[in-house]
Amino acid sequence: MWLAVFVLLEGLLVFCCGALGDRHLNRNVRRSGLLAGTMGLTAENARDLPLPWIHPTAVALATAGFCAFGMRFVWTGLRQGRDPGLDPAKAAEDYLAGRANLSRFDRAGDVGALDASVDKLRSAVRSSRGERARTEYAANLVMALRGRYERLRDADDLDEAVTTGREVAGSASARAPRRGVLLSQTSCALRLRHDHFGDAADLAEALAVSREAVAAARHSEDRVSCLGELSAVLRSRFERERRADDLDEAIETLELAVRTTRSRDRPFVRVVHLTTLCRLLVERYGRSGRWADLDRALTVGRQAAQRMPPEYRLYDTCLNNLALALRVRYEHTPDAAELDEAVALAREAAKNAPADDPARAGHQLNLALALHSRHRADGRAEGARAADLKDAVPPARSAATSPVADVPARVAAGVVWGDIAATAGEYAEAVTALEGVIELLPRLAARELHRPDQEHRLGQGAGIAANAAACALAAGQPEKAVALLEQGRGVLLGRVLDDRADLTALRHHHPSLADQFTKLRDTRDTLDGVPAPESPLGTEPVEPDGPDGPDDLDGPDDLDDSDGPNAAIHPNHSDHPDSESHPEPEGEGEVSGIPEGRSAGALAPVSRQVLERENGRKARRALASQWDALLADIRSRPGFEGFARGPDVAALRATAADGPIVFLNVSPYRSDAIVLEADGVRTVPLPGVTLDAVDEQVRTTVDAVRPEHLLDPAAQARFAGVLAWLWDAVAAPVAEALDLRPPPPGADPARVWWVPTGPLTLLPVHSAGRHGSKGGAVGGGGKGGAVPANLLDRAVSSYVPTVRTLRAARARQPERSVPRPLVVALRDTPGAAPLNGAPAEADAVRAAFPRARVLSDGEADARHVLAELSRRSWAHFACHAVTEPDAPSRGRLLLHDHERRSFSVADISRLRLRNAELAYLSSCSTARPGHRLYDEAIHLASSFQLAGFRQVIATLWLLDDHVGAEFATQVYEQLAAAPQGAGRAVDGAAAVHRATLTARERYPNFPALWAGHIHVGP
Repeated sequence: MWLAVFVLLEGLLVFCCGALGDRHLNRNVRRSGLLAGTMGLTAENARDLPLPWIHPTAVALATAGFCAFGMRFVWTGLRQGRDPGLDPAKAAEDYLAGRANLSRFDRAGDVGALDASVDKLRSAVRSSRGERARTEYAANLVMALRGRYERLRDADDLDEAVTTGREVAGSASARAPRRGVLLSQTSCALRLRHDHFGDAADLAEALAVSREAVAAARHSEDRVSCLGELSAVLRSRFERERRADDLDEAIETLELAVRTTRSRDRPFVRVVHLTTLCRLLVERYGRSGRWADLDRALTVGRQAAQRMPPEYRLYDTCLNNLALALRVRYEHTPDAAELDEAVALAREAAKNAPADDPARAGHQLNLALALHSRHRADGRAEGARAADLKDAVPPARSAATSPVADVPARVAAGVVWGDIAATAGEYAEAVTALEGVIELLPRLAARELHRPDQEHRLGQGAGIAANAAACALAAGQPEKAVALLEQGRGVLLGRVLDDRADLTALRHHHPSLADQFTKLRDTRDTLDGVPAPESPLGTEPVEPDGPDGPDDLDGPDDLDDSDGPNAAIHPNHSDHPDSESHPEPEGEGEVSGIPEGRSAGALAPVSRQVLERENGRKARRALASQWDALLADIRSRPGFEGFARGPDVAALRATAADGPIVFLNVSPYRSDAIVLEADGVRTVPLPGVTLDAVDEQVRTTVDAVRPEHLLDPAAQARFAGVLAWLWDAVAAPVAEALDLRPPPPGADPARVWWVPTGPLTLLPVHSAGRHGSKGGAVGGGGKGGAVPANLLDRAVSSYVPTVRTLRAARARQPERSVPRPLVVALRDTPGAAPLNGAPAEADAVRAAFPRARVLSDGEADARHVLAELSRRSWAHFACHAVTEPDAPSRGRLLLHDHERRSFSVADISRLRLRNAELAYLSSCSTARPGHRLYDEAIHLASSFQLAGFRQVIATLWLLDDHVGAEFATQVYEQLAAAPQGAGRAVDGAAAVHRATLTARERYPNFPALWAGHIHVGP
């Protein structure tokens, strides 16, 4: 009987070795099986068997196996004739070797094994074109590349992972094995690229791909890992867009993954899902305050820490996330024991992480925050509290200065480092910390990103420059405060000014470098204008899709990991673990641990738009590297050390020769007016200005300038209170320090340039005051008796985004000819309400300047406007404007063809107009910055300055159509009455000032009608 079984098994062995093919089977093992089975059958051929059918059956099985082997051999040979690189047997061997190395890295963190794994898996994918197993090979390669990126931070690995996933998934059959895993892994690579570099299109594609991965794996074991990745992408989108439903779906998806695993025969849950769920629940608790979320977070966090073996490389991540949950719990229900445990866990996680592991920075940041929390804890001895504060500085410093951590993590750590140092009264160290963050802002908003993505990333650094300046003032360094405000604000404005640096001297001394500079600049401008999400003139914007989340491939035992969560805290100090994905250990019958990723819809086949986007990204990255190298070369030449850099403090002081420049700095630490004058810098404390107080005034202002409240006496009375607060808290101390008083009869008022920061940019500082029924309520004013308690009667005000922009505007020569304004007046705009005052504004400009060229209604399209702008030095726009608070570069003027062609902030900023002097934007909110981007000053007014206009007249809020026309008439009457002459600069500030005084006299009880017009420039 046993002999019969032996014979059947030998026949079955030959059949399996011949018929199973090359997938996961070493060629030597397969050949050995064929040989052993054949020899066994031959040896037993002469023996009598108890049942006569056994031997023929075994021979039939062996013959079928040999036939299958032969047919495959012939078929493979024919395919290799067409594709010499094809070698299924080698691919299978390389795959097995690559997976073994990947498992070694997963368990021990051996980077050498990871390198070997990438090489082997890359070879497996290359050698398996057309094979069904190729999707599984590619999934592991994408996972390995993504894991190596996470460990070594080489962006080329991430790009290769995305490209490989797209290519293989796009060409694979919908029934290819492990296709869901490949999609999920590709999604993970896209998500990571978004998280670390900021491209919204990557996040959109990741979400689409991850959802398809879940659908593709609906009936397979891979569904759990695909759900994990979908959860991670949803969390990334939550981090970007702050929509609560994304966080809820991320948690529900991960809970489903946990339930699905538990419902199977295997009695384990993937540990990575537990620790990630811990982090997500803490996040939701911070938003909703649901105590059940925090309790559940602690439960699953402890389970993860207990189930993860200490020698496994993700053990530190589990400890870190549990410490995060304990720290957050302490902040709401003080329990010293839990806080002590949080500190101990965070310290162990930070200590155990390798020094060259990028994840270590997140662990160190969590430790710093835990120690800072314990410092603030009640009931501890003063010495212990001081020791905690002192001990919190080194890990925060180490995280912020880590050479291997990604830029967002370093920015978050630098902010925390600065806050801890300031809390300890170490303001010089706080300045060092925040200055380091400011130096990272250009890298945060990398040039390879589209403009909306750059803006979103800079929003993460909101308020950093103001905090740095406040710490510099506390450290007794007022000039340093000015330098930090200049460097940390208007980053994108400064980048454009760098690109337009004066090349005269460079061309004279180094003409080849000047030519390279011009060529690279023009090439990059072309690239910036072509792709999307923001389109150039004449093209339509392409909107990016939405994103998705992380997961893993393999599911061996309890050690599943696709999304190893680090606790990287955002600049607002909220508990916010960073999303990191890690390869998971290989498991039986599963692909080695990699987060899954990609969607067939987005990948099959790879669309032309996706290819163009990818090629554009690579081209912009390459150009950015060339640009940096060129600037370094230029600055290495004698005399060009400051080429395309912001001016130093001495040059900034020289800019104040025509009048003081006043920074209004508001921060949690202190608020001051920093007065820049030709002979130095001085500080005027503003104790009544706090962020809460400013926010309250902004809310009142926003309500008062609503269309329905512009003529509401009660709302306008409340807004008058805002102007009074601005006088008492902001303008009066500055006026006293500068001795600003009404001018004597016949004399010109003093000039002041304002540089407000943060939410103060939304308030009309120039109109601050207690305005009476006749516009001149009297109040105490200092020397010489009673003077008007308002700024309008004491000085002519202008605004500038940064001193550097003012310096650049002054460097341009004023218009020397008689003005010939361009007037763009649209009474009727497709898709918008009529502007009945637009024709009156056109008539007012033409009455003052008869040589004006008027484009109205259908003639006022982008083509005609652009053609006339290049020939005119003045421009007046009486049309609708649209603001985009979350993407301010998409704010736009509505020309007649606005539904087909964009005339946006980004479009206008790209123009280079020679001899442009004055732009009057008689539209709504043309000087209003975007949300979280107050200090970037990205709006229509600044875009016209970048286009070349030295001066811009703009508005802070909505205009009343009738009053807007009256105001414009007053401005142009003032401009026409001003002395005209060759080389004489137009005094737009004085014209706006006088028009404001006139409007105040006319509408004394409705300040929102006249307080919102501003002048920007010299």
